[in-house]
Parts: sequence; structure tokens; C-alpha cells
Amino acid sequence: MEALKWVAAGAAAGAAVALANQVGFGQSMQGISAAIVFFAVLNMMSGQK
Repeated sequence: MEALKWVAAGAAAGAAVALANQVGFGQSMQGISAAIVFFAVLNMMSGQK
């Protein structure tokens, strides 16, 4: 389960970086914020188990 969490985190980070590269720096901050929120939710979910 731990490995799966890191795979999901890596995929989310990769998607955020790809999105940031596509839309440019102004909107990339939104993508970074979304990734941070995603990681926070992921941490909370893994902490509850």
C-alpha cells in the first residue's frame, strides 16, 4: 500500500509539472496548488488507515 501511495504521488507530481509546462507560469501556480492539496488529502487518507 505504501508503494502504491508513492506511485500515485509521483503520477500527480508528473501531471502537475506537465500541466505547468503547457499553460505557462501564471496558471502553473494553480496546478502547483492543486498538487499540494492532493498531497495533503493523500497524507490524511494514509494517516487514517
